This record gives sequence, structure tokens and C-alpha cells, in this order.
Amino acid sequence: MKCSRFCFTFLFIIFCIYPFIRCETESPLSDVELNDPSVILLEIDVEVVRTLSGEFSKSFQAIFKDKKGDYINLKNGGVSVNGYNLAVKTLDISDAPYYELVNNQVNLNSNSRYSFLVKLSSESDYIAEVRSLENQLTIFNVPTTHKKTESLTVSWQTANVNDHLQIKAIRYVKTGQGNVLPKDKTVSITSPQSGQYTFTPAYFQDVDGSVINVDFVLTSTDFGTIAGGFKPDSYIKNTYEIWKSVDVIE
Repeated sequence: MKCSRFCFTFLFIIFCIYPFIRCETESPLSDVELNDPSVILLEIDVEVVRTLSGEFSKSFQAIFKDKKGDYINLKNGGVSVNGYNLAVKTLDISDAPYYELVNNQVNLNSNSRYSFLVKLSSESDYIAEVRSLENQLTIFNVPTTHKKTESLTVSWQTANVNDHLQIKAIRYVKTGQGNVLPKDKTVSITSPQSGQYTFTPAYFQDVDGSVINVDFVLTSTDFGTIAGGFKPDSYIKNTYEIWKSVDVIE
């Protein structure tokens, strides 16, 4: 079931969504030495994901973009986190360059500071920092099955929950032709300290067919600070995700 859903999701993205999305490429700015951070949009993500199988994955990534959104490989520059250099990697589809920490040199712990050092060709250093929560989000209660005619309430622990909490619900809709279509909805939680959110029965109905499964993704995000005058909308954030799956029954 999980593999089948993944295949349908992949095909849906490739054939239905991807043709309408602008594909990022490598920026011409990769060919020149950059000294001015104001021409760069910087996006840094520190991420922990608890998958449907209960396993944990972590990543440290940095992306440098030009004004068109294309990816920059810093000529004679680079980026490190807590003293460890991030390696240049490329996107699978377009070969656009980005930076990622490899070999798990840095642990992701609660109440920890992650300091990124960005070096441009001028050897000027720019610091971006983010701190993880004292107590990471660990509890996300979702039933394994649910009747589509009833409301569904999901819940989480409220200790140290911040204001940047959201739930993405990915519905898998089986059509009359036997195809399975993924449809998602993201809900921003306006009162995280309530510790719960309710999806009404209407959410488990769909005009295209029968909702057979829903993946719920609870995400907590903390934003840090960036020094140095990078373009507006630059950010550094620490994200923690928990995935849970529900089979929808009649």
C-alpha cells in the first residue's frame, strides 16, 4: 500500500504538476566571484523528520539563489555549520547546485545552537544561527484507522510548542477508474497550546472518488537570524516533522 501510494504520488508530480513548475537551474553568478551579499537570497534549513516507519532522518542544507531564483555555486566561497564544511551537491532533475552536510558530523539535539558561516570570495564571513527547542516535538497522536463519516481529532504534546506549528494532510483519493490521486491541505495551527486539531467528516469526502488513506505531517518550525545584508526573504530555520498515516474506512 505504501509503495503503491508513493508510485502514484511520483507519477502525479511528474506528469501533472512538474510541467507547470519553473525548473531551477544553475545561475550565471556561479561563474563570478561574489562579494555583495545583497544580490543573494540565502535559504538555510536544519531539518529532522520522523518517518511513517518511525525512523529519524536529519539534514543541514543551504541554498544560494539569484534574483531569478536560480541556484548559485559560490565561486571561491562556501558554507560550514559548527565548523564542518557543507559539500556542493546537485538537484536530481536539473543539476542545480546546493550545499549539504554529509557523513552526519553534527548531531541534532534539543536546546542546541547551529551556527552557519558563509564565506564569499572576498573572504568576508557572514553568520546565520538558529537554536532548537529545549524539548523537541515528539508526540503526535493519530489513529491508524478512521470512519469517513466521523470527525477526526489529532493531538500533540504542548510543552514548549512554539507559534509556528502546522499540519499537512495528504489525502489519497481512489477514482472510479482505479487511479489514486494525492491531494494535500496545509493547516496553520492558530492555538498550538490547545494540543489538538479536528478534521470534519467533509474532509474525508471528495468529488473525484473515495478517500482511502491520509498521511498527516505535523511540523514545528523555529526561525533564526542572519547577519550580513542578504536579500529580503532570506531565512534560516529549524524544522521538526512527524509523519503519521490513517486508513479511511466506510
